[in-house]
Amino acid sequence: MSTINDIPVILSTLRTESDPQLSPFFYSFEDLYGRKLWHQLTKVLDDFFKTPLSKPVRTRLYNQFISQFKYNINQIKLIEFLLYATNELQDPQESLTYLEDLLEDLSKKENIDKSQALLFIQIEIARNKLRAGDDVESKEILDEIDSKLEKIDSVDLKLNQSYFSTNAEYYKTKHDYNNFYYQALLFLSTIELDELETYEQQKLAYELSVSALLADKIYNFGELLTHPILQTLQSTEHEWLIKLLNSLNSGDLNKFSELLSNLSKSTILKESEPFLRQKICLMTLVELVFSKSIRTISFKDVSIATRLSLNEVEHLVMKALSLGLLKGSIDQVEQTITINWVQPRIVNTTQIENMKERLVEWDSNVAKLGQFMEENGKEIWVD
Repeated sequence: MSTINDIPVILSTLRTESDPQLSPFFYSFEDLYGRKLWHQLTKVLDDFFKTPLSKPVRTRLYNQFISQFKYNINQIKLIEFLLYATNELQDPQESLTYLEDLLEDLSKKENIDKSQALLFIQIEIARNKLRAGDDVESKEILDEIDSKLEKIDSVDLKLNQSYFSTNAEYYKTKHDYNNFYYQALLFLSTIELDELETYEQQKLAYELSVSALLADKIYNFGELLTHPILQTLQSTEHEWLIKLLNSLNSGDLNKFSELLSNLSKSTILKESEPFLRQKICLMTLVELVFSKSIRTISFKDVSIATRLSLNEVEHLVMKALSLGLLKGSIDQVEQTITINWVQPRIVNTTQIENMKERLVEWDSNVAKLGQFMEENGKEIWVD
């Protein structure tokens, strides 16, 4: 193990072997370490690790420098620095060794704020076990962590980030599109988008888009469509996914049909074309109900809107009712649907404009009724 006298030599060596633009960091490290200004040193280290040029020396800096004072700094930050360092390792088993060693050492440490730091390490252990192929133990750890997090009044943001992203990674391996979608969106709610590199943003935007399309319980894409991460697909080979999501969200069957040829660009989406066709029919039905001011709709109206035969309409409506997209009843004799409720959803500007037009029309009708009553109504006397 290095001693305090070795630190200047270690930092000097790392500085000479690093990109010259990083030199100021190493001078600051030596100065702040020598004066034991741990808080200020932590901030400079944080800036260093967030600099892409630091990647080649991150692991060595952690091993040779940070490990000398690891219990003098905020433990959540310590784990962040370790994660930056281990992210440069190719073998998840090697990363696991670092994390398990730190977990063991920190567990023995007394008189230090470590409860959430220990949970943080365990979550990252679960992530690396998942990457190493041990998905069963990974899920067991995550389930145990979940019960512990529920008992904490104020969870550190980094724990939430780690927990949601690891859960999303787990559900991705299981092709559980519903849960991946929800967990990935929760993860996004805990970060600033620029914390992810551009390629990471685009990768996550693509995965979220595919999950939204293939999830059998997700029929409202408003939250994703309004999130800036989706715009990272603009001017890329996957830009068509934004248009496809918009067509589904607005129940635009014509636009959806125009975009179908793009499915061949994705094997999994092409294989799921029958499901996607059913999904657009369901969304077209919801949009039909949403856009009409009447509560009762005929099978014929649904058939025309969805391009399904009259015999297929009842099954479609029953599917919408079972999914909770609508609430109402079916009159098989009259071949009508009476709708009492439509699932709340985030609407786009076009849908808002349509709602505005309906409100203006309603206001006009109320005004006309009021004028009619004023002109033709008779006085009412009450004894």
